Amino acid sequence: MNKTVCSLLCFLLVVGASQAGSADSHSDKLSNFSETIPFTTDLPKQVKVSSKNNNRLELAYFDADGQKLLYREQFKDITIEDFKLAIKLGAGQKVTSEFESLQHTFAQHAEVRMALTLNDTKLMPLIGIIPAGHSQQSIAILSGQSSDEGDDKHWKGYTKRTRVTSIQKVNLGVGKLTGQEQIISKSPYLAEMVGPVLSKSAFELPVTTQKAFQQRETNKPRHEDLFDKDGNRFGTTPANHLDSLMGLSLQIPSQFLTPTPDVNVDGMPNISGFLPPDTEGAVGPNHFVQMINSTYQIFDKSGASVAGPFNNNSLWS
Repeated sequence: MNKTVCSLLCFLLVVGASQAGSADSHSDKLSNFSETIPFTTDLPKQVKVSSKNNNRLELAYFDADGQKLLYREQFKDITIEDFKLAIKLGAGQKVTSEFESLQHTFAQHAEVRMALTLNDTKLMPLIGIIPAGHSQQSIAILSGQSSDEGDDKHWKGYTKRTRVTSIQKVNLGVGKLTGQEQIISKSPYLAEMVGPVLSKSAFELPVTTQKAFQQRETNKPRHEDLFDKDGNRFGTTPANHLDSLMGLSLQIPSQFLTPTPDVNVDGMPNISGFLPPDTEGAVGPNHFVQMINSTYQIFDKSGASVAGPFNNNSLWS
């Protein structure tokens, strides 16, 4: 066998292996997206609906701007009762599309707009859909932003894919809308609730320990420095200036003043290592739960610790 034929065969084998690897990778990503999605909506009373199961529905899917047609499917002989439509998106017959299926369309678009045409009557406005299966990383890739899986600057949820599809809730009508009028940006997106899920008992959660403070604020700095002129960390020493409103507050009748607390005890310290502390708390019939940044602790009404401190994410572990 001469060198030319051998080189050609080697080239074909390399290209074939590369294409197979690419197909496998694409198939793996595609599996993150649903083939069909349940969809229900109320129809306007003005639209003509057959009492029999011979209604025709066409769904057209556009990009997030509502301009470019991505996918179109048709449903025939569907039943509609009390002007309520209930179908599965992606289960219709494909009409025209640059994509093989609606699943492929969702894999390439983090948000789409859907138009409904029922029995030749076009309904408006467009309905926004945020399909499950995308992550912040995949959205960044689709938008053309640079993304690196090994970049440790991203938080741990950067590659986590969503599990629930969000569909915009709009009031459909028969009127004519054009351009941006077809997009109702203020209408809410609704998603099926996952849960409720019962966490583990607080007594089964791992107790966390003090972490070293980061020498910077987690968010944009609120001061030029984290320390005052005496070298004390902001928020760790009593205020050393007079409040100009203090004198006025003392003149307010006692019935309008905040009552003296029945119990005043030390809570948990800021052990998460983040600044500022962002202290929060909630009082129940028998307990007080305090949360500081990424940790929380449970106390009884006398101030004694009942459980914790725990990391916040242990509730969903």
